[in-house]
Amino acid sequence: MKKPSIAIIREQQISMFCHAPCLLRSCFEIVAICHLASLPDALTASEPLAAILDVSENSQWDELDVLESIRRVHQHLPVLVIPRRLSEERLIRFMRLGVSDVIAPPFTCEQISQRVAQIMARYYPTLPCHLPAERDDMEALIGQSPRIRDRKCYLQKVAPTDSTVLITGESGTGKELVARLIQENSAR
Repeated sequence: MKKPSIAIIREQQISMFCHAPCLLRSCFEIVAICHLASLPDALTASEPLAAILDVSENSQWDELDVLESIRRVHQHLPVLVIPRRLSEERLIRFMRLGVSDVIAPPFTCEQISQRVAQIMARYYPTLPCHLPAERDDMEALIGQSPRIRDRKCYLQKVAPTDSTVLITGESGTGKELVARLIQENSAR
């Protein structure tokens, strides 16, 4: 069965997958749309459940123009906008164009995942694959440092696969805990 998709609309593909952390990729097919000319066809072909519109500081695109293009194809598609600049006037125009949420830099990839999780829960409450908006399957792995979060993300990515995992480390570093977390979050 094909995974539902989320479109990431961004002029440059550089660091595209920062917005598609493992929390998103585990539940959704990520469709990268990097050319405005291909936007209507790409949205029609991929039938995404939601879109993330990221207009970087150096972009030639205007968020409002891109949103109008999206609305011509999908009038009710939930869209999370990452604007290059945000003013009260632009925010009002985003809302009039039916934007679901706006997140202004600086932000973390986890914050993007949380916002997408909230959008999906609001628009698709019966969707079988939910992003962990509140529950952390790796909560036994304690810590909030970037390195711990990276390890949790990796474990969530590898647990559902049939891949063999080699866990190494010094005595007392949590190898048994990691093995248990992988087992608990997989069909093994």
